[in-house]
Amino acid sequence: MKKKIFFFFPSFLNNSGHENSFVNSLIQISKKNKIHYSFLTPLSNNIKNKNYNLFYKSSNSLLKFRNIFLNLFILNKILNNGNIKNNTLYVDGYSLYDLASVLFSSFKNNFKLIIYVRHLYKNTFKDLIFSLLIKILKKNCYTFTILTDTQILKKYLNSQFFCKILLLPIPHTLSNSQIRKKIINNKIKIWCPGPIRKEKYGQNLDLFIRNNSNYKFNLSLSKNYKNFTKLENIKFKKLKSNMNRVEYEKEFYKNDLIILPYQSDQYEEKTSGIFVESISIAKLILVSDKTWMSNELIKNNLRELVVKDWNKFDLKSFFEKLDVIKINKKLKKMKYKYINFHNEKNFINILSNAIK
Repeated sequence: MKKKIFFFFPSFLNNSGHENSFVNSLIQISKKNKIHYSFLTPLSNNIKNKNYNLFYKSSNSLLKFRNIFLNLFILNKILNNGNIKNNTLYVDGYSLYDLASVLFSSFKNNFKLIIYVRHLYKNTFKDLIFSLLIKILKKNCYTFTILTDTQILKKYLNSQFFCKILLLPIPHTLSNSQIRKKIINNKIKIWCPGPIRKEKYGQNLDLFIRNNSNYKFNLSLSKNYKNFTKLENIKFKKLKSNMNRVEYEKEFYKNDLIILPYQSDQYEEKTSGIFVESISIAKLILVSDKTWMSNELIKNNLRELVVKDWNKFDLKSFFEKLDVIKINKKLKKMKYKYINFHNEKNFINILSNAIK
Protein backbone atom coordinates (compact mmCIF):
# COMPACT_ATOMS: atom_id res chain seq x y z
CA MET A 1 0.00 0.00 0.00
CA LYS A 2 1.37 3.43 -1.01
CA LYS A 3 2.60 5.76 1.72
CA LYS A 4 0.59 8.94 2.30
CA ILE A 5 1.42 12.24 3.94
CA PHE A 6 -1.13 14.86 4.96
CA PHE A 7 0.13 18.41 5.39
CA PHE A 8 -2.13 20.09 7.93
CA PHE A 9 -1.97 23.92 7.55
CA PRO A 10 -4.96 25.40 9.45
CA SER A 11 -3.77 28.98 8.88
CA PHE A 12 -2.90 28.63 5.19
CA LEU A 13 -3.49 31.85 3.17
CA ASN A 14 -3.90 31.08 -0.52
CA ASN A 15 -0.25 30.26 -1.24
CA SER A 16 0.74 33.80 -0.28
CA GLY A 17 4.01 35.10 1.11
CA HIS A 18 6.44 32.65 2.65
CA GLU A 19 3.98 29.77 2.67
CA ASN A 20 4.59 29.30 -1.05
CA SER A 21 8.24 28.36 -0.42
CA PHE A 22 7.31 25.85 2.27
CA VAL A 23 4.57 24.31 0.13
CA ASN A 24 6.85 23.93 -2.90
CA SER A 25 9.52 22.29 -0.73
CA LEU A 26 7.03 19.89 0.85
CA ILE A 27 5.71 18.85 -2.56
CA GLN A 28 9.27 18.19 -3.75
CA ILE A 29 9.98 16.09 -0.64
CA SER A 30 6.85 14.00 -1.24
CA LYS A 31 7.71 13.39 -4.88
CA LYS A 32 11.34 12.62 -4.04
CA ASN A 33 10.25 9.93 -1.56
CA LYS A 34 7.38 8.70 -3.78
CA ILE A 35 4.74 9.53 -1.18
CA HIS A 36 1.19 10.55 -2.07
CA TYR A 37 0.51 13.98 -0.54
CA SER A 38 -2.51 16.07 0.35
CA PHE A 39 -2.83 19.51 1.96
CA LEU A 40 -5.46 20.19 4.59
CA THR A 41 -6.20 23.92 4.56
CA PRO A 42 -9.01 26.34 5.52
CA LEU A 43 -12.21 26.16 3.51
CA SER A 44 -12.00 29.90 2.77
CA ASN A 45 -9.06 29.34 0.41
CA ASN A 46 -11.22 27.77 -2.31
CA ILE A 47 -8.19 25.81 -3.49
CA LYS A 48 -9.11 23.79 -6.56
CA ASN A 49 -5.99 21.64 -6.79
CA LYS A 50 -6.98 17.98 -6.42
CA ASN A 51 -4.22 17.43 -3.83
CA TYR A 52 -5.91 19.74 -1.32
CA ASN A 53 -8.55 18.70 1.18
CA LEU A 54 -10.41 21.64 2.70
CA PHE A 55 -10.54 22.42 6.40
CA TYR A 56 -12.85 24.60 8.44
CA LYS A 57 -11.48 27.83 9.90
CA SER A 58 -13.04 30.48 12.16
CA SER A 59 -11.98 33.35 14.44
CA ASN A 60 -15.07 32.95 16.67
CA SER A 61 -14.28 31.17 19.97
CA LEU A 62 -17.48 29.10 20.00
CA LEU A 63 -16.97 28.06 16.41
CA LYS A 64 -13.39 27.09 17.21
CA PHE A 65 -14.73 24.54 19.70
CA ARG A 66 -17.20 23.30 17.10
CA ASN A 67 -14.44 23.01 14.54
CA ILE A 68 -12.43 20.71 16.80
CA PHE A 69 -15.02 18.05 16.03
CA LEU A 70 -15.48 18.98 12.36
CA ASN A 71 -11.73 18.72 11.88
CA LEU A 72 -11.67 15.52 13.91
CA PHE A 73 -14.23 13.99 11.54
CA ILE A 74 -12.03 14.80 8.52
CA LEU A 75 -8.86 13.56 10.23
CA ASN A 76 -10.49 10.27 11.18
CA LYS A 77 -11.71 9.84 7.64
CA ILE A 78 -8.33 10.35 5.96
CA LEU A 79 -6.19 8.61 8.60
CA ASN A 80 -8.34 5.47 8.77
CA ASN A 81 -5.85 3.14 7.14
CA GLY A 82 -5.05 -0.45 8.02
CA ASN A 83 -1.26 -0.02 8.01
CA ILE A 84 -0.15 2.63 10.51
CA LYS A 85 3.29 2.87 8.90
CA ASN A 86 1.72 4.27 5.72
CA ASN A 87 0.20 7.48 7.14
CA THR A 88 2.11 10.58 8.22
CA LEU A 89 0.49 13.77 9.48
CA TYR A 90 2.59 16.94 9.20
CA VAL A 91 1.24 19.82 11.34
CA ASP A 92 2.22 23.48 10.95
CA GLY A 93 0.55 26.87 11.52
CA TYR A 94 -1.85 25.47 14.11
CA SER A 95 -3.72 26.67 17.18
CA LEU A 96 -4.32 24.73 20.38
CA TYR A 97 -7.81 23.96 19.04
CA ASP A 98 -6.26 22.36 15.97
CA LEU A 99 -3.90 20.31 18.12
CA ALA A 100 -6.91 19.10 20.11
CA SER A 101 -8.41 17.69 16.89
CA VAL A 102 -5.15 15.87 16.17
CA LEU A 103 -5.03 14.54 19.74
CA PHE A 104 -8.58 13.15 19.64
CA SER A 105 -7.83 11.51 16.29
CA SER A 106 -4.73 9.86 17.77
CA PHE A 107 -6.94 7.89 20.18
CA LYS A 108 -8.63 6.20 17.21
CA ASN A 109 -5.87 6.22 14.57
CA ASN A 110 -2.21 5.40 15.00
CA PHE A 111 -0.07 7.42 12.62
CA LYS A 112 3.32 9.07 12.30
CA LEU A 113 3.23 12.67 13.50
CA ILE A 114 5.57 15.51 12.54
CA ILE A 115 4.88 18.85 14.21
CA TYR A 116 6.59 22.17 13.48
CA VAL A 117 7.07 24.30 16.63
CA ARG A 118 7.86 27.92 15.70
CA HIS A 119 7.42 29.68 19.05
CA LEU A 120 6.73 29.26 22.75
CA TYR A 121 3.48 30.26 24.43
CA LYS A 122 4.04 33.27 26.69
CA ASN A 123 0.74 32.65 28.45
CA THR A 124 1.38 30.15 31.27
CA PHE A 125 -1.99 28.41 30.89
CA LYS A 126 -1.59 28.02 27.12
CA ASP A 127 1.94 26.72 27.60
CA LEU A 128 0.65 24.12 30.07
CA ILE A 129 -2.07 22.98 27.63
CA PHE A 130 0.44 22.83 24.77
CA SER A 131 2.88 20.72 26.84
CA LEU A 132 0.09 18.35 27.86
CA LEU A 133 -1.12 17.93 24.26
CA ILE A 134 2.40 17.25 23.00
CA LYS A 135 3.18 14.69 25.72
CA ILE A 136 -0.01 12.71 25.04
CA LEU A 137 0.50 12.88 21.26
CA LYS A 138 4.05 11.63 21.70
CA LYS A 139 2.70 8.62 23.59
CA ASN A 140 -0.20 7.92 21.19
CA CYS A 141 1.51 8.23 17.81
CA TYR A 142 3.49 5.51 16.03
CA THR A 143 6.44 7.88 15.63
CA PHE A 144 6.74 11.47 16.83
CA THR A 145 9.07 14.17 15.52
CA ILE A 146 9.33 17.87 16.36
CA LEU A 147 10.68 20.37 13.84
CA THR A 148 11.92 23.82 14.80
CA ASP A 149 14.11 26.55 13.32
CA THR A 150 16.22 28.02 16.15
CA GLN A 151 18.79 26.55 18.52
CA ILE A 152 17.01 28.28 21.44
CA LEU A 153 13.77 26.43 20.70
CA LYS A 154 15.53 23.14 20.01
CA LYS A 155 17.32 23.25 23.36
CA TYR A 156 14.11 24.10 25.24
CA LEU A 157 11.99 21.46 23.46
CA ASN A 158 14.64 18.82 24.05
CA SER A 159 14.59 19.52 27.77
CA GLN A 160 10.78 19.30 27.88
CA PHE A 161 9.81 16.41 25.60
CA PHE A 162 12.86 14.12 25.12
CA CYS A 163 12.02 13.17 21.55
CA LYS A 164 13.47 13.43 18.04
CA ILE A 165 13.93 17.12 17.24
CA LEU A 166 15.23 18.41 13.91
CA LEU A 167 16.62 21.89 13.33
CA LEU A 168 15.37 23.13 9.95
CA PRO A 169 16.71 25.89 7.74
CA ILE A 170 14.32 28.49 6.37
CA PRO A 171 13.78 27.65 2.67
CA HIS A 172 12.86 31.06 1.30
CA THR A 173 15.92 33.14 0.47
CA LEU A 174 16.66 35.65 -2.28
CA SER A 175 19.54 36.02 -4.73
CA ASN A 176 21.48 38.84 -6.40
CA SER A 177 22.96 40.94 -3.60
CA GLN A 178 22.84 44.68 -3.98
CA ILE A 179 26.10 46.59 -3.87
CA ARG A 180 25.27 49.46 -1.53
CA LYS A 181 26.71 52.79 -2.60
CA LYS A 182 26.38 56.10 -0.79
CA ILE A 183 22.84 56.60 0.51
CA ILE A 184 21.47 59.97 -0.58
CA ASN A 185 19.87 62.06 2.15
CA ASN A 186 16.27 63.17 1.55
CA LYS A 187 15.79 60.25 -0.89
CA ILE A 188 16.09 57.34 1.55
CA LYS A 189 13.60 54.56 0.94
CA ILE A 190 12.54 52.41 3.91
CA TRP A 191 10.28 49.36 3.89
CA CYS A 192 8.36 47.53 6.62
CA PRO A 193 7.63 44.17 4.91
CA GLY A 194 4.69 41.90 5.62
CA PRO A 195 1.28 42.27 7.22
CA ILE A 196 0.52 44.78 9.97
CA ARG A 197 0.34 42.96 13.29
CA LYS A 198 0.56 44.44 16.77
CA GLU A 199 3.65 42.41 17.68
CA LYS A 200 5.40 43.45 14.44
CA TYR A 201 4.39 46.99 13.58
CA GLY A 202 2.71 48.32 16.69
CA GLN A 203 4.03 50.80 19.24
CA ASN A 204 7.68 50.54 18.15
CA LEU A 205 6.84 51.58 14.58
CA ASP A 206 4.69 54.47 15.85
CA LEU A 207 7.62 55.65 17.99
CA PHE A 208 10.05 55.37 15.07
CA ILE A 209 7.80 57.52 12.85
CA ARG A 210 7.08 60.11 15.54
CA ASN A 211 10.69 60.53 16.62
CA ASN A 212 12.03 60.85 13.07
CA SER A 213 9.33 63.07 11.58
CA ASN A 214 11.85 65.91 11.10
CA TYR A 215 13.98 63.75 8.79
CA LYS A 216 13.03 63.31 5.13
CA PHE A 217 12.50 59.74 3.91
CA ASN A 218 10.03 57.52 2.06
CA LEU A 219 8.32 54.77 4.06
CA SER A 220 6.57 51.82 2.37
CA LEU A 221 4.24 49.60 4.37
CA SER A 222 0.94 47.75 4.15
CA LYS A 223 -2.16 49.84 3.53
CA ASN A 224 -3.65 48.18 6.65
CA TYR A 225 -1.47 50.33 8.91
CA LYS A 226 -3.95 52.38 10.95
CA ASN A 227 -1.84 55.41 11.89
CA PHE A 228 -1.20 57.04 8.52
CA THR A 229 -0.95 60.80 9.05
CA LYS A 230 0.11 63.69 6.85
CA LEU A 231 3.69 64.56 7.68
CA GLU A 232 5.79 67.19 5.97
CA ASN A 233 8.97 65.12 5.74
CA ILE A 234 7.82 61.49 5.61
CA LYS A 235 6.25 60.28 2.38
CA PHE A 236 4.15 57.16 2.90
CA LYS A 237 3.68 54.54 0.20
CA LYS A 238 0.72 52.21 0.85
CA LEU A 239 1.28 48.67 -0.40
CA LYS A 240 -1.14 45.80 -1.00
CA SER A 241 -1.69 43.74 2.14
CA ASN A 242 -1.00 40.47 0.29
CA MET A 243 1.58 40.97 -2.44
CA ASN A 244 2.43 38.09 -4.74
CA ARG A 245 5.97 36.73 -4.63
CA VAL A 246 7.24 38.76 -7.60
CA GLU A 247 5.93 42.06 -6.17
CA TYR A 248 7.29 41.18 -2.74
CA GLU A 249 10.80 40.44 -3.98
CA LYS A 250 10.93 43.63 -6.05
CA GLU A 251 10.39 45.72 -2.90
CA PHE A 252 13.65 44.39 -1.43
CA TYR A 253 15.61 45.90 -4.28
CA LYS A 254 13.65 49.18 -4.46
CA ASN A 255 14.39 50.17 -0.86
CA ASP A 256 17.57 51.22 0.94
CA LEU A 257 16.66 49.94 4.39
CA ILE A 258 14.41 47.27 5.94
CA ILE A 259 13.16 47.90 9.48
CA LEU A 260 11.72 45.19 11.74
CA PRO A 261 10.62 46.93 14.97
CA TYR A 262 9.21 43.70 16.39
CA GLN A 263 8.30 43.33 20.07
CA SER A 264 11.15 41.60 21.88
CA ASP A 265 8.85 39.59 24.16
CA GLN A 266 7.20 38.01 21.08
CA TYR A 267 10.35 37.43 19.03
CA GLU A 268 12.84 36.37 21.67
CA GLU A 269 13.07 32.87 20.19
CA LYS A 270 10.91 33.20 17.07
CA THR A 271 12.54 33.45 13.65
CA SER A 272 11.69 35.92 10.90
CA GLY A 273 11.62 34.83 7.26
CA ILE A 274 11.91 38.50 6.24
CA PHE A 275 15.12 38.81 8.25
CA VAL A 276 16.62 35.71 6.60
CA GLU A 277 15.65 37.00 3.16
CA SER A 278 17.23 40.38 3.92
CA ILE A 279 20.50 38.81 5.05
CA SER A 280 20.51 36.48 2.02
CA ILE A 281 21.00 39.57 -0.20
CA ALA A 282 23.15 41.46 2.35
CA LYS A 283 20.40 44.05 2.75
CA LEU A 284 20.74 46.89 5.26
CA ILE A 285 18.32 46.15 8.12
CA LEU A 286 17.38 47.43 11.58
CA VAL A 287 15.87 45.14 14.23
CA SER A 288 14.70 45.37 17.85
CA ASP A 289 17.08 44.44 20.65
CA LYS A 290 16.59 41.22 22.65
CA THR A 291 15.12 39.29 19.70
CA TRP A 292 16.34 36.26 17.78
CA MET A 293 17.23 38.65 14.93
CA SER A 294 19.35 40.92 17.17
CA ASN A 295 21.20 37.91 18.58
CA GLU A 296 22.02 36.78 15.03
CA LEU A 297 23.37 40.22 14.11
CA ILE A 298 25.43 40.50 17.30
CA LYS A 299 26.95 37.05 16.66
CA ASN A 300 28.06 38.37 13.28
CA ASN A 301 29.58 41.62 14.60
CA LEU A 302 26.67 43.79 13.39
CA ARG A 303 25.55 45.32 16.66
CA GLU A 304 25.15 48.72 14.94
CA LEU A 305 22.00 47.36 13.24
CA VAL A 306 20.31 46.59 16.57
CA VAL A 307 17.95 49.24 17.99
CA LYS A 308 17.90 49.21 21.79
CA ASP A 309 15.07 51.72 22.15
CA TRP A 310 12.84 52.83 19.24
CA ASN A 311 11.74 55.76 21.37
CA LYS A 312 15.27 57.18 21.23
CA PHE A 313 16.41 55.99 17.82
CA ASP A 314 17.64 58.80 15.55
CA LEU A 315 17.58 57.82 11.86
CA LYS A 316 19.57 60.87 10.74
CA SER A 317 22.34 60.10 13.22
CA PHE A 318 22.34 56.44 12.14
CA PHE A 319 23.00 57.33 8.49
CA GLU A 320 25.57 59.98 9.37
CA LYS A 321 27.60 57.42 11.33
CA LEU A 322 27.07 54.57 8.84
CA ASP A 323 30.28 53.30 7.24
CA VAL A 324 28.87 51.88 4.00
CA ILE A 325 32.02 50.00 2.95
CA LYS A 326 32.45 48.41 6.38
CA ILE A 327 28.78 47.44 6.73
CA ASN A 328 28.73 45.96 3.21
CA LYS A 329 31.70 43.77 4.06
CA LYS A 330 30.17 42.47 7.31
CA LEU A 331 26.73 41.86 5.78
CA LYS A 332 28.29 40.02 2.86
CA LYS A 333 30.18 37.76 5.27
CA MET A 334 26.98 37.00 7.20
CA LYS A 335 25.12 36.44 3.94
CA TYR A 336 27.41 33.58 2.88
CA LYS A 337 26.99 31.89 6.27
CA TYR A 338 23.23 32.14 5.92
CA ILE A 339 22.78 30.94 2.36
CA ASN A 340 24.93 27.89 3.10
CA PHE A 341 22.34 26.75 5.64
CA HIS A 342 19.09 28.57 4.88
CA ASN A 343 18.07 27.29 1.46
CA GLU A 344 15.48 25.05 -0.13
CA LYS A 345 17.91 22.20 -0.86
CA ASN A 346 18.95 21.90 2.80
CA PHE A 347 15.33 22.11 3.95
CA ILE A 348 14.36 19.28 1.60
CA ASN A 349 17.32 17.05 2.55
CA ILE A 350 16.85 17.40 6.32
CA LEU A 351 13.08 17.01 6.28
CA SER A 352 13.24 14.05 3.88
CA ASN A 353 14.93 12.04 6.62
CA ALA A 354 12.00 12.67 8.96
CA ILE A 355 9.35 11.81 6.37
CA LYS A 356 10.88 8.58 4.95
